Parts: sequence; structure tokens; C-alpha cells
Amino acid sequence: MRIHEYQAKQILEDFGVPVPPGKVVTDPDEAAEVFDSLGAGPAVIKAQSYGLAPVGARGVGLARSAEEAVALVRNMIGKRSGIDPFRSHPVTKVLIEQYVEIESPLYLAVIMDAELAKPVMLAGDRLPPHEPGAIPTQGVTREVIDPRFGTLSFQWKKITAALGLHRSMVAQVTAVASGLYRALIECECIAAEIGPLGLTAGRELVALEARMRFDASALFRHDEIAGLLDPAEFSETENALRPKWIRYVALGGRIGCVAFDTGSALVILDALAGTGARAGGVLYLTGRDPAEKIAYGITCLLREESFRALVVEVPRDPDLAERVISAVGMAAGEAPTEKPVVALAVSETARRAAAKLAERTATVQVVSSAAQAAAAARGT
Repeated sequence: MRIHEYQAKQILEDFGVPVPPGKVVTDPDEAAEVFDSLGAGPAVIKAQSYGLAPVGARGVGLARSAEEAVALVRNMIGKRSGIDPFRSHPVTKVLIEQYVEIESPLYLAVIMDAELAKPVMLAGDRLPPHEPGAIPTQGVTREVIDPRFGTLSFQWKKITAALGLHRSMVAQVTAVASGLYRALIECECIAAEIGPLGLTAGRELVALEARMRFDASALFRHDEIAGLLDPAEFSETENALRPKWIRYVALGGRIGCVAFDTGSALVILDALAGTGARAGGVLYLTGRDPAEKIAYGITCLLREESFRALVVEVPRDPDLAERVISAVGMAAGEAPTEKPVVALAVSETARRAAAKLAERTATVQVVSSAAQAAAAARGT
């Protein structure tokens, strides 16, 4: 789970990490008042988006007057955001914060290393090159932290050196880095980043940008963090499926897919790509899901206006196959659409179950291979 930058800064500030004063606005008319409240001097204007940056721009501006702040916010609000234009959403929030003059842009992060099953702190004396949203693998020093003992004093000295700072800065680095580490542990983050971490002329450290990602499976222990999720950053389909704990991955194409494991989903995606089509999203189900839950998920996909067809995997297991076919029938009756449904039934048992529904419902087509499913969905 992602959150906005301003939310990440609020969390880090609670853990003692210095951040520039600022406030989020949702209307350009609010920008002038917020700009004036920050005091004399320019302000940084930042579009807030899970997509990391508006399409064609970084989404950051510098305002030297209230009028400039209003103009910049007006230009950002409503602009599509996201690296992938197929997954872009309009910007609804803009952060206005005090501009901080710095001498050096540093980098500091803590991540949970899946292979080590331990937190690792990353530090660099400059911003390392890496893709937006990715964790840098080069240009940083890695310091593994043993969760049994926590952070140790000698590690802060190594982190200070990795940041290119004099040993007189150890106490300040310790305060910032330990606050970042405690935020990761107590909030059960996957990654918490400060980049750039600014060093001012007065030798003060301040978090100029911050990003945090959380373990979605742990959110039931953190209601305050789960409440930070911004529905405006997701489609209606994603927002409808989330409360039901149905796993869904939006992809931005025109064909909806329903699968029971990653392997079968990849086979379907590859087959669609081979026909020149693109999947719009994958709905992942489990063998434990009742027919009503499966039907709800398929109904949501049938109601997705951007989808022109659905490919539904019918499993080999006879009981589960019957449950899926029953769910498809319920969904076809619930959703007010004639959208075609391609039932991918590889086994003979699955084909017999699907054929019964196809005889009763004209919108259901039964095929026996992923290639046939892709061709049928592509041809609609």
C-alpha cells in the first residue's frame, strides 16, 4: 500500500524526523492563504499522486508569490498523473511547503530485505540513480540491522560516513535515521525513504521528500494507516473490490481476466499480448472463495466500462469448476451488460460444466486454450 508524500512526512515528523512546514490543498483558491501562512520566501508546490509524477512533467513548481502559487496549483489539479498513461488518475491534492535552501541532496532509506528477512538501511552522499518508485541498488551503502538488537552506535557512525558527513554530525544523523527506522518497524513498512535528505548551510538535516510503502497484510493492526488510503487514486472497480478482500491488479487495457494463480494469469496475459490485445486487470480468486464472492468479483469486472470482454479461467477441480460457472451465471444476471465472457476450460470436466452455462447464456463462449481465449476476447 502506498500513501501520499505529505502523509509520509506527517508520519516521519511524529517519529522526530525534521520536515519543512507545509499544507495540502484541494482547491486553487486555498493556495494563496497557505502560501502566506508559511511566511516570507518562496514555496515548493508538489502534485500528490500515487503515480509518482504527472504525465509529461515531474509535478513540482516553485512559487515566489501567492499569485504564482495559485497558478501552479490550478495547473496541477485535474492533470492526469502516472508513469503509465493507461493507469493515470487526475491529481486531486497539491502540497504547498516552505522552500529550504540546501547545500547537498543526500539519500537515506530503510527497507525490509526479503532474502535476509531483516531491515536494511541505505545511505548515500548524493541521490542515487534509480527508476521512480524503485529502490536503488547502486550508489548506496547498505547497513543490515539485526532486529533482535536494534540499531547500534557504531552503525550510526557508518551511516554518517556513507552520507559524506563529518563525525560531528553523528548525533543528528542518529536522530533522523533512528526515527526513520522506528517508523518502518512500528508501522510495518516495506520501505521508508527520504530522498533528498537536505543538508542546509546551517548543517541541519531536513527531509525534503519522503515515500513510504506498507505491508497490506498487516493493515488490520494499523487502522490509522489503512485510513490514509486515497480512493481517488483508484478506479471504481478497485474501490469496490478492496472491502471484500478480493485481490485485483489493474493493468490499463481493455480485457478483464479472472484467474486462480499467477501462473495461469501470466499464460492468459501472454496469449492476449500475442494477439495485440492488452489486459485491463487481473482478478485473483482462491479455491476457498464461495460462489457468491466469485460472482461479486466477476460482476465488478462486467460493470467496468473500459472492459470490452472478460476471460474467466475455469479450474480443473470439478467442485470448483461448478462453483465458478455458477458464479459466472449469477454475475451475468446481476450486471446490466451484454459484455462477452470467454470461459477458459482446459479440462474436459471444466468444459462440460461451462457448456451448460453457454447453452443458457448467449454472452458466454467456451474455449479450451489460452490462445483461443485471447483470440475470442480480442475479436469482440
